[in-house]
Amino acid sequence: MRTFFWLMVFWLGAALVTPAQHLGISLGAQGGLTTYGLAGKITRNTYGKLGFCGGPVVRWQPLPWLAVQPELLLTQQGAGYEAGASGKGPSPNAQQGTIALTYLNVPVLAKFYLAKPFHLLAGPQLGFLLKGHEVGPPGYYLDANNQLRGVFNGDDDVTAHYGHDFSVVVGGGADLPNGLTFSLRLAYGLRDVNRDDWERELGSTGIYNRGISLVAGYFLKHPKA
Repeated sequence: MRTFFWLMVFWLGAALVTPAQHLGISLGAQGGLTTYGLAGKITRNTYGKLGFCGGPVVRWQPLPWLAVQPELLLTQQGAGYEAGASGKGPSPNAQQGTIALTYLNVPVLAKFYLAKPFHLLAGPQLGFLLKGHEVGPPGYYLDANNQLRGVFNGDDDVTAHYGHDFSVVVGGGADLPNGLTFSLRLAYGLRDVNRDDWERELGSTGIYNRGISLVAGYFLKHPKA
C-alpha cells in the first residue's frame, strides 16, 4: 500500500513538471466501482462482490484515432460465497462468506476513437496480488479421504491461497475535451489464481478472476478542444 502511495505521488508530480502536452501525453487519475467474482471449478457457490478501484493513468495519443493508455489501479476483487449451498446467487438460509482480494492491476489499453469523444478499448492486464482475506463461517478442512487438514477460524489471511493474475480487458467510453473521462470495462482472467493445495485436492482447479468496472477520471494535461 505504501509503494502504491508513492507511485501515485510521483505520477501526479510528473504531470506538473513535464511538458507532456507537447508530446501528445496526458497524465491524470481515475477511480470507480467494480463487481468481481471467481469463476471456474470451485467447491463453493460464489457470486459477485462489490468494490472500488483507483489510481494514476497516462494517455499517449500518437494519432487522432488511436491512443495507448497504461494505468496503475488498486482494485478490490474476490467474491462472496455460500457454505454448503448450491445454485447461483446468495440464499437467505445459507451461511455467507467473503473472499476479499486486493490487486495492483497494470492494464495497457489501446483506445480506438470511432467518433470523438467516444472510443472502444482493449488490452492486456497484469494483476499483482497484494493481500487476500477471508471472512466466513468457521469450519474444518478435510481432505479427499475425510481426514482433518486444518481449521478455518472464520477470519483468516488467505494471501498464500491465491496468485497473480493475467487478464484481457475490453470496453468502451468517452474522453471529453475538458479532461473528464469515463469507461465501462470487462476484465476476463486467463490465469488460474488458485494456489490452495487443499482446494486442489478437492478438485477446485481453474479459478479465474472476472469483473466489470465503471471508471471515471480526469486528465491534468489534456489537449485543448
